[in-house]
Amino acid sequence: MGLPKIFPKCENPYCPHGHKVWANAFRKDESIRFRGRRHCSPECLERAFAEELLRERLPAGRSHRKSHRVPLGLLLLSNGTIADSKLKEALAAQREAGKGRIGEWLRQVAGVTERQVTAALGMQWSCPVFPLENHRAFLDCAHLVPLPILEPSRMVTAHFLPNARLLYMAFADWVDYGTLYAIEQMLSCRTEPCLATESALQQALRRSPGRCEDMWPH
Repeated sequence: MGLPKIFPKCENPYCPHGHKVWANAFRKDESIRFRGRRHCSPECLERAFAEELLRERLPAGRSHRKSHRVPLGLLLLSNGTIADSKLKEALAAQREAGKGRIGEWLRQVAGVTERQVTAALGMQWSCPVFPLENHRAFLDCAHLVPLPILEPSRMVTAHFLPNARLLYMAFADWVDYGTLYAIEQMLSCRTEPCLATESALQQALRRSPGRCEDMWPH
């Protein structure tokens, strides 16, 4: 009688599935690799992904917004979308309420459309505007980044070019470059930010599974 075969452990130290499930996955070659490490299930891989994000992302992602960006209201004023009086009215309403983004107040006070706000944000962040509402390509790559990582940064996977290993990430109002950098390190790809309307992004988040059921081979 030969010695029992010893299977490697799942790299997730908190793996809830136990040795038996992991052994079956390894025997059938169904384990999932992430940065050269094996994981027995999508759940364990998602945890590894999230932990790697915390290690890789730049500290306090929101604090890395560049303060020298031209304010959104001034951009809309300079291109003739709003009048000076409407901008002052929106700013006053924002101060009085003590909350809300200026783009939201300009839509309420000055009748600015969501597309106009998004176009101005694209100018502010020097990013193209991606018509997320007109394309279903995001569904083909929605599994690449887990939903718990997408939601805090208010972003979605917009489009993936496998030959170039280029992943377009859509944001609604600001670009989290720290998380983009972390995704590049974890998935060995390049990322490009783009802007999408708030409503289109929220709809995409609702439809996105955001699960690590499949990953690129390494």
